[in-house]
Amino acid sequence: LRIDGGGGVEGTRWRERPGSEWGRERDRDRGEPGSGAKEFSPNCKFTERIEENGYNTYASLHWRHRGRPMFLSLNSKGRPQRGGKTRRQHLSTHFLPMLVS
Repeated sequence: LRIDGGGGVEGTRWRERPGSEWGRERDRDRGEPGSGAKEFSPNCKFTERIEENGYNTYASLHWRHRGRPMFLSLNSKGRPQRGGKTRRQHLSTHFLPMLVS
């Protein structure tokens, strides 16, 4: 997930979905041409905070909305929410950490 210049959040929760970042990384590792960037932009840098309930929240290092940090957030259908509408206390911004092998 990432926050773009207009405060929109882009990303997906499915790895196999066309255009997902994971798919671009996989194609690049296989030597196939893809549209993946070689370096991360400021839109991909986040501060991770471990909340009291054991979940993690992620705030953009680059973008703020009216002086408040923009958090990554997914709605009930798994679609990203706009960064300006999010708060640290919202349950939609809480992500459960998982081990990736």
